[in-house]
Amino acid sequence: MASFLEDSDEQTPTPAFDCAANRWVTLDIKYKTTKHTDRITRDFPHGRSCGIVFDPKRQLLWGTDTNSQIYVLRLDARAANIKPLE
Repeated sequence: MASFLEDSDEQTPTPAFDCAANRWVTLDIKYKTTKHTDRITRDFPHGRSCGIVFDPKRQLLWGTDTNSQIYVLRLDARAANIKPLE
């Protein structure tokens, strides 16, 4: 959720660790984006000062960035197009 591998519109390969399979994978997660003149900015916690935690009771991923913005993701792994990281 806090990192992506390449620019590709709103669907972006996002690295994740699959604990059950003991391997790195990519997930296709759709982000809210803002287009600037020379780049697309994704609205999610990223950079050097961000934090992410999993809330098992609600099955949510909570994230925050250096500006204290809060982001929430309910991941549907079946719809995330999971692929091994190559």
